[in-house]
Amino acid sequence: MTSSFIRKGLWVSFFFFTIWTARACDVCGCSVFNQNLGILPQFNHHFVGMRYSYRGFRSEHPSVLFPTVSHEKFHTQELMGRFVIGDKWQILGFVPYNIHIKNEEGIVDMARGIGDAYFLGLYSVIQHKKSRNGKVYQNLQIGGGIKLPTGKYDFETQKYGWIPGIQMGSGTVDFLGVMTYIFRYQSWGAVAESGMKITTQNGEYEHKYGNAFNQSLRFLKVLEAGRWTLMPSAGIGFERWSADQLEGYETDLSGGYAMQATAGIDIVFSKFNIGINGHLPVHQNIGRGYITSQPRYNIQAIYFF
Repeated sequence: MTSSFIRKGLWVSFFFFTIWTARACDVCGCSVFNQNLGILPQFNHHFVGMRYSYRGFRSEHPSVLFPTVSHEKFHTQELMGRFVIGDKWQILGFVPYNIHIKNEEGIVDMARGIGDAYFLGLYSVIQHKKSRNGKVYQNLQIGGGIKLPTGKYDFETQKYGWIPGIQMGSGTVDFLGVMTYIFRYQSWGAVAESGMKITTQNGEYEHKYGNAFNQSLRFLKVLEAGRWTLMPSAGIGFERWSADQLEGYETDLSGGYAMQATAGIDIVFSKFNIGINGHLPVHQNIGRGYITSQPRYNIQAIYFF
């Protein structure tokens, strides 16, 4: 009788463990990581442009019996624009279109559609300030904004159902803060950026993405040849985000940090700008080590007017 009771207890434990893993399995690369603004030249001009970004992750799904591995790929095309108001103010807007692919043990899930649009208002605390000899140039912008729930958030995978990491949007209104400082001495310069995203809870799923913070520092060289300007840059970036919450409790395998080495080049010709940037992880701990961020890159094309 005792052995029968133990066997029944083991089966009951296994049953509830299976249900728990299926409900709480959100161990996968996340589509809602913060992004820096990057180098956006010609501060006193409006612009419209497009930006393509790629991010990839390898995720381990812990399980007592059947651990699995998945690969997530996130492709984002953004329509973006800037409107300059006077000498001090700028309004920026971004509308993304996402393609998210999750491949776990040969089971492929794909979601595509409009993501969460976001808007920023920036104020120039230091506006194109030059030293008396003209060799030193500074520009400091601070601001904030809002992310709107324009993307769908009810996509379900074939295996686990609803997973927060691969949704088109969060289904929430979130709040953004940003700071960009540019220092240039003759043809050498540096760009420092800080950003944060304060999230709110999705009432339908009782899920809250973790707050996100990022900082980056890049050094650049300005090379001018007639109407062409080349700006190669290299530096380092750091991202950190707090744990997600489900029904008011922290999700175990979420949150973390990542540090990347960055390199890229911006090409400015007349009213056009093309920028290419790559990010290589050098140190990370995401989801207690179960998620590994892979190299990512972005390409942007801008028209100034």
